[in-house]
Amino acid sequence: MKILLTGDRKWSDTGLINEILDLYKPDQTIIAVKSDPIAPLIMKCANEKGFVVETCNEDYTGIDYVVVFHKYIRGSVQCKVLLKETSRLNIPYQIVGSSF
Repeated sequence: MKILLTGDRKWSDTGLINEILDLYKPDQTIIAVKSDPIAPLIMKCANEKGFVVETCNEDYTGIDYVVVFHKYIRGSVQCKVLLKETSRLNIPYQIVGSSF
């Protein structure tokens, strides 16, 4: 299973990232978008937990699930575009930490 983790460029809550990662098995692959400012934080947390970590360029082919860490999703053009694209591809997603 390939799980894309992404989110708010100002996200710093590693505790919540780790809580989400704890829901998955380390034999699953965590994907981070190369150009995403939160990618280094996601990759650090996932590596520490023993996950296989890969990066992608905004090509969501082969992604099975998406988790978005965001405090205010309505204000994020980039995350809304991602969610629209993943919905088009029938990829389920979860928004964590958001107030709509």
